[in-house]
Amino acid sequence: MDIITSLPPITKGWCCSVLATSILLTIKKVSIFNLLFKPDKALTNQNYRILTSFITFNELSLDLIFTLFAIANSCKRIENRYLTTHSNLPSIIDNFSPLQKQTLQKFIDKNKSIDFLYYFIQIGISIVIVVSLVYYKLNIPILELGRLLSETFTYIDSRNDPNEIVSFMGLINFKNCYSPYFHIILNVSLRGREYLEMGRLQQIPIWKFPVFWIYLISYGLGHTWWVIREVLLSTLHYDSNDERRIKRKEIMKRNNVVKFDLIRNCLVVFLLPPWYWFIIKKINNRRDINIHQ
Repeated sequence: MDIITSLPPITKGWCCSVLATSILLTIKKVSIFNLLFKPDKALTNQNYRILTSFITFNELSLDLIFTLFAIANSCKRIENRYLTTHSNLPSIIDNFSPLQKQTLQKFIDKNKSIDFLYYFIQIGISIVIVVSLVYYKLNIPILELGRLLSETFTYIDSRNDPNEIVSFMGLINFKNCYSPYFHIILNVSLRGREYLEMGRLQQIPIWKFPVFWIYLISYGLGHTWWVIREVLLSTLHYDSNDERRIKRKEIMKRNNVVKFDLIRNCLVVFLLPPWYWFIIKKINNRRDINIHQ
């Protein structure tokens, strides 16, 4: 219980939902076939499948324990370090006074969990879109979206802290950059015979195995989201040196030079939680803001 209570709120909610669903499957209260993602049903008259497919893995088993451990580790680490930074915000905040910036930072710190939930949902939506395209274009069904989300977080976490030493259930220690490969090896070790038997019975090539697409999609999306947030927004299209960035803007303004970074502005609109547009506008309109109110 201490492990669960120590988890941050979004990770805890996901783990508890997965565990509760597995218990219901084990005691035969629900059928797994009514919970998995089938685009022709989930996108029409059974929309609940979009949600349940992210919390449905299987009945209580050793595989589920490993899955919960992976979720608790990767998602927890991302949620704990997740923060809406100035690189994710519109450039208008450079004109804020110290009091306005302090007020904005208080709002960011207070809403850290809900900001991560928005990021969590965005990644989930991207998974639904890609899996639906694979189903309709290639006729390859991927039923457990929760596994894709878990592996996506594993990849993002491995890129965020590649050199950190992580432990697998206290048994094996390795660098975090190897976590995605370890997960593949572990999954094949536990379910490899099942995959081979499925391929033999259905007579399909390995590249049409759903498990092949699970890792291809999850690591592909994980890399995409990591590049967008950590490379494009935080590095290539943003100068983290406040003094230098503001001074450059002042020089450009004096010389009537207008610079519009289309890529950065589009990414900010796409990634920034919608409530920030209201709070930034509100803070901007209150020049003499009292931060103690």
